[in-house]
Amino acid sequence: MRSCAAALLTGLALAALLCAALPSGSVAAEYSIGIGAGYFMPLGDWKAHRYAGVDQFTGHIAFQGDFEIRWSRLLAFAINSCYAHLGTGEWSDYAASLGDPIDASAYIFCVGIMWKPHLWEDRYNALSLLVGFNYSEPSGQETFENITYDYDFMKAKFGYQLGLEFERDITPSAALMVSISGLIIPSGVEYADGLKYTITGMPLTAGVRFRF
Repeated sequence: MRSCAAALLTGLALAALLCAALPSGSVAAEYSIGIGAGYFMPLGDWKAHRYAGVDQFTGHIAFQGDFEIRWSRLLAFAINSCYAHLGTGEWSDYAASLGDPIDASAYIFCVGIMWKPHLWEDRYNALSLLVGFNYSEPSGQETFENITYDYDFMKAKFGYQLGLEFERDITPSAALMVSISGLIIPSGVEYADGLKYTITGMPLTAGVRFRF
């Protein structure tokens, strides 16, 4: 919970810095809020259990949201947040097959700032590049015989996000959007013996953007 609070405070600090860096009032700005839901696909060795030979973490539902300020085709920034629930069914089923039933859960939460220049646009459509820097908190736990163990090998770190977002206007103040990106968290998994893995994954979400 403290890490979540730290992430939210980081987002508020980024928002304050973004507002402080706004161009002068002579430059008209467009504000919008985007919300989306979809799927998070973990990629790489970090998702595998160290000893069991199965994936400890698998893909599951994901949510993303942002507050965007756009002044021109190239000058646009957003405060971005994302949440990805990680599947633990494969690892839980493996443990149960050995007679050791567990209840496991895990997630990744991140908040940061993103540059969103339009690569292409016309009257109703726009394709944006997503280049982001964020504070990420992967976390999890499992319960066995009424004892809960935190996944202390999952570490809160600063990370990166790179992707694309497509928008299709449906009204002057709303647009449908689809985004795909890669999330990178260096040393997001770090075991006590010093073994480290970079958390990598791909959020794919669809949603709506509201302009005001």
